[in-house]
Parts: sequence; C-alpha cells; structure tokens
Amino acid sequence: MRATEQAPFARLLKHYRVLAGLSQEALAGESAVSVHAISALERGVNTKPQLETVRRLAVALGLDPDGRAALLVAARPGGAVRASAPPEPGVAARFDELPVPLTPLLGRDDDLVRLAELLGGAACRLLTLVGPGGTGKTRLALALAGRLRDNFAAGAVFVDLSPLGDPPLVLPAIADALKVREAGGQPLLDRVKDALRDQPLLLVLDNFERVVDAAPVVADLLVGCARLIVLVTSRIPLRLRGETEFLVAPLATPDLAHLPDPAAVAAYPAVALFRDRVLAVRPDFAITATNAAEIAAICVRLDGLPLALELAAARTRILAPDALLARLTKSLGVLTGGARDLPTRHHTLRDTIAWSYALLPPAERALFARLGIFAGGWTLEAAAAVCDPDGALGVDPLDGLEVLVAQSLARPTHGPGDEPRFGMLETIRDFAWERLEASGEVEALRRRHAAHFLALAEVAGPQLVGPEQAAWTGRLDRDLDNLRAALAWARERGEAGTGLRLAGALGRFWGERGHIAEGRAWLEEALALSGAAGEPAAVRARAFYAAGVLANLQGDQAWARRWLDRSIACSRDAADLVGAVRALNSMGGVMYDAGDLAGAVTYYEECLALLSTANEHAEVARALGNLGEALYHLGDLAGAAARYEEALMHARRAGRDDVTAYVLGNLGNVARQRGDLAGAMGLHREALERKRALGARRQIAISLDDLACLAAAKGQAARAAHLLGATQALRAAIGSPRPIPEQRAVEQVVAGVRAALGEEAWAAAFAAGLALPMEGAIAFALQA
Repeated sequence: MRATEQAPFARLLKHYRVLAGLSQEALAGESAVSVHAISALERGVNTKPQLETVRRLAVALGLDPDGRAALLVAARPGGAVRASAPPEPGVAARFDELPVPLTPLLGRDDDLVRLAELLGGAACRLLTLVGPGGTGKTRLALALAGRLRDNFAAGAVFVDLSPLGDPPLVLPAIADALKVREAGGQPLLDRVKDALRDQPLLLVLDNFERVVDAAPVVADLLVGCARLIVLVTSRIPLRLRGETEFLVAPLATPDLAHLPDPAAVAAYPAVALFRDRVLAVRPDFAITATNAAEIAAICVRLDGLPLALELAAARTRILAPDALLARLTKSLGVLTGGARDLPTRHHTLRDTIAWSYALLPPAERALFARLGIFAGGWTLEAAAAVCDPDGALGVDPLDGLEVLVAQSLARPTHGPGDEPRFGMLETIRDFAWERLEASGEVEALRRRHAAHFLALAEVAGPQLVGPEQAAWTGRLDRDLDNLRAALAWARERGEAGTGLRLAGALGRFWGERGHIAEGRAWLEEALALSGAAGEPAAVRARAFYAAGVLANLQGDQAWARRWLDRSIACSRDAADLVGAVRALNSMGGVMYDAGDLAGAVTYYEECLALLSTANEHAEVARALGNLGEALYHLGDLAGAAARYEEALMHARRAGRDDVTAYVLGNLGNVARQRGDLAGAMGLHREALERKRALGARRQIAISLDDLACLAAAKGQAARAAHLLGATQALRAAIGSPRPIPEQRAVEQVVAGVRAALGEEAWAAAFAAGLALPMEGAIAFALQA
C-alpha cells in the first residue's frame, strides 16, 4: 500500500471482527446489520458504508473510542489511518466523548442554526460565545459541538478551563484533553501543533474569562493548525484577529402587558425552561390560567437567565408561584445597584444567588462561603478538614452539603466507587468567594486548604508504587486543581517548606501523568524561594530528586545531573541512605537513557555498595534490576540474568510488585536471547499481567516492545508489526520515548519485520496496532 492510500475499511473491519472472536453471522446478530452487508464490506464490494452502519458495527465489536474512530475514519474518503510507518501520533484518531448534559436544551434552536452557519463558513475559525455568567454559554457550546462533530474527521474536544487560575496552565490543559504528552526537549506548544497540524478538529474551550491572558496560545494554534476550529465560551472576548463574537442573549420572555393564553405563555423559552426545572422537584406542576401570569412575571423578573431560572425553580419545593414571586421581587428590590462596570444581567444573577444564599441557615451560609476555597471540587473528607476542622461550624458537612445541593448551590459530581465528590458552578463559586472574603477568613482557609492537600500528597506519594498505584493516581488526578491552588498559595506567600514538600511529594505523579514541564516548574520555583535553603536537608533532597527525574524525562540531562547531584549531597547531609541511593540510581538512569552504559553500570554498582549492609530490599532490587539491564545491552547475558534473579528475590521480599513485574520482563528477554521462546512468553505474560493490574502505562509499553521482539523471533512478523504499532501509540500518549539502548534494539527488529512483510503488509499491520487502545493491545499481546 502506498503511503498516500487510504487504509482499507474492509481489512480493518475483518481484523476487529476476528480480534473479537465473532463470525460474520454473530456480528450480524449483535449489530442488526445483515450478514450479506457485512460480507460485502469485508470483501470490499461496498467501499462507502453509511456512518450509522459503521457505528452499529463498532458498538457490536465492543470497540473503545480510539477503535471506533479508526473504523469511522477508514470509512471516510481521505480519513484513513496513514499506511506508512506513521509519525508519532499526538492525538487519538477521533474524539467523541463530549460531556453529556443531563437536561434538555430549550429555547436555543435559532441560535444553533446561526452558529452552525457561522462555523460552516470558511472565514470563521475562532467563534467566541460571549455573555454574562449564567446565560447558558457552556450548554449552548456543548449542543453545537454535538451537532457538528461528525463534520470533523477527528471529532470534537471539550476543555473546561474554569478550575484554572493561571494562564500558563491553559496549554497543559489543552494538551491533556488531546492526550498529548511531552517528549524529550520539544516545547509542549510545538507538540500540540504537531499533533493537530493535519487534524480536522473542533476544540471547545470553556470559561476562558478566567485565563484570558492565554489568548495568544489560541492564536498560535490557529496559525499553526490549518484545519483546527476553536469554539470558546467567555464573559469577555479574546480580542484576537479573526475572532467572531456571538452574544448569548437571555431566553425570550412574555410581554407582561399583553399576556397570551397559558399554552402560549408556556411556549416561551424562558418559561419552558423554568417549567422543565420545576417538574424535576414537583412532578405535579402545571401552568394554568391561575398561575400563568405569576410564572411569566417570575421569568421576566429573572431576565430569562437560565441559571437564575434554575435556582428559582429549586425554591418551588416549598413555595407556590405567588410566594416565590413575592420573595423574588423583594430580594431584587433590596439587592440593586451593583458595580457600574458589571453587566446589568449579572446584577440579576448575583441577586438570585444572593437570594438563595440568604435563605440558608447561618451554619450552611458559613459552609457555603468556605467551600469557595476549593478549585475543581472536593470530597467530604476535604470539606470537613478545611471548612470545619474543630467541629465548631454548627452543622455536619454532609448535612450541610445536602442543603446546598437541594438549593442548587452545590452539585454532586460523583467520584469513583463510594467516594462522594461535589463541586460548584463557577458563577456560584465566585459568589461564595466574595462571601468568604467578606468573612475575613480567606487566609486561614487557604492555609488549611494547603495543609490538607499537602497531607494528601505526602500520603499518596509512597502509594504511587505497588498495588494501590492506580487508585491513588486517580485520586490525585481528581484533585489536581486543588493541588495547583495549594502550590500557588505557597509561592505567593513564600512558604518554601510547603512548596518544596508538596511539589516533591508529587514528583512521581508529575512524571507518570505527563505533567513533566509543569511539575518541574513548580519544583524549581519552590527551590528558588528565599527560604528554601533553610528547609531541612531531607525536604530539599526529595525536591532536588524529583526535579532531576523530570528534567531527565524532558531530555535535559545537564540539569538532571545538576539536580540529582544536589539531591545526593542533601541526602548525605541528612544521613538519608535511601534518599542518596535513589538519586544515585536515577543518575545511572540518566546515563542509561543517553546510551552511556558503562557510566550507568558505575552508578548502579555504587548503589549496591552503599546498600551492602542495609536491609533495604526494594532499593537493592531496583539497583540490581537496572544493573542487569545495562549488562544485557552490553551483551553480558549471563551477568544480566544473575542480577535479574537476585533482583527478583529482593523485590518479592519487599512486596514491590512494580519491580517484580519489571524484572520478570527482563528475564523474558534473556530467555528469548537464549532461544527459550516458550519460557520467554511465560515470563512476558506474567510481567504484562502484573503491570496491567498496577496501571503502570510506561512499563506496559516496555512489555509490548518486548513481546514484539519475541514475535519477531518466532517468525510472526505481522504480529510483531501489530505490537510495534500499539507500542508507538501508547508511548506517544504518555510522552515516554524509548531510551537509546532500547531504541537501537527495536530498530533492528523493525528492519527485519519490514523486510519480511514488505511495505504494504507492514504498513497495514502497523496501522492496525496503532489504532488499538491500550486494553485491546494488552489482550492481543497476551494471546498465545
């Protein structure tokens, strides 16, 4: 297949069907697509299937979003996976996972038609939905993206910017949503532009007003990515050339001087929205001749603002329309005359929130204000620790949250498992923050907030290796915005101890989750604070260590050595043997990654000498495993095998499943080199299964490489190509290029596989592997 040809839909469909273990008849039964139609598609008789047919087949095959996207793209002219050995992919083949609203969009049909027309024109590549908070900009943007995403081969991506307080965090947030990770020393902006350069994609950036100084990032992306369309929601325009502004107006309301009959009143968009939300709390509600005028007056009084209507509707649990109107009228009469530079409709929204706030009991008011300290949500545990540490608030946090949720002032966001999690709309959080400032408690709350998330990070750090790794990584993911807020407070207040401890505790998290540049920046800022030099040596050692590891992941080996040298010195000052050994081990890793195997051996042997009288099985296991790997690439199979066996014994004694899995895979490579291919498969299978249980994505990528090499040794060239494609996709997603010794070994395998298959078959097998999600790749790799 030539590099410019479309990857054949027929071949990809058959591949996925066989991978799923389905016959054509079974697939027909699952998808409601006839056997004849499936046969025609797989034989290439029908080369232009309907997209609905493709979606049915994808669902029946159990494909994940990447697999579905690959099938959809292959069905579109010009939209296939490239058949040549592709460049490292930065984004998934297609994005289809927009947030799904739980309520219908009402009263915006005309807006949707006009907005679709605007984005359909060649002149509009940046469309900003502007208007005050609470007008429904986000909801309208989601509806528009959902309607248009099939017009973009790469789909649509939604990025919520509301938790971000710093403009420099906008680019990392976009990269995270696109699954783009840093690699080597390439700037993140260049990585994102490379990933999007030829991708027809709709990028939705929500709540831009908090980070409007990041607008140049959007301009850079639009200039560098010719097929990118950006849809923004913001209270203020971005003020960029080529920007089209669209004012999201309030919903239409009736004319109180000329009211129509009740049915016509109910048809007005504002009334329809109010009625829909009231029905959620009062299923027996109806607009009648008796209450139509009062309902219309409520909607007019609230200026048709969706958020205001929703908040007012929540009050109908206990208030009839006439009582609701009376209270609302009184509240608006009292709370008038806001700042002149605020939009008039924002006055009304603030009045509505203030009115709901005023109805809270005193303890719930205090809780509401204090919850404004959280960025991106909170757990019950965090609410209690930060908002009511001494139990003097006067209400149990859970009981208080139930009241706030009922008042539509907070909302459950549902954490994994049994972990309750909550959040606020940003307009409501803004009001909560104002109340918190008025209380004079901001500084005390920020200090408690930072202390809580420092404690969380320090508990999580040791758990990021071992059987609970995935669970703790997920917990830190969910509180990343709170962790950032705590780090920002430490930076602003010059709290070097908090900054160093927090950024250092997150060291492994920054690397594993691809937040490499951000983590390094936080660490280096904390290390530069005036009080940093006075912090305990052990604290500085951990921060230096984390900064060095992250610098190495970026390919900045000069700074990696500098930071690790300082970590070694501080660890020795603190008489911290384990800290010194870890830094020396990582210094060996810097040498190994650069291809200096002899230098790596020197550092690993120094680690082992220091550990000779210590009862530190985990560190001994790591050093032995790394030494074995260096010897393996130096061609000393016997020496490597001996170190691996010894490392395995220590890893098992220490209960370190991550090191055990890593060493088992390396023993599999030794077995392959010795010709024991069956033994190698058994070792690699056990290693990969352990890594999957840990959620260790970087180690999973190593296992996929190992199994590709094993398949090549067995003469299974197509299988090897498939696994190499899957490995490349995973490494790109996590931003983890191969170290030089491993890259050299894989390049030899690639050359042999390409020669055995020929370019067309190689490209097809590689592309099929590239389209596999991680779980699909693991399942394929574990097949005998």
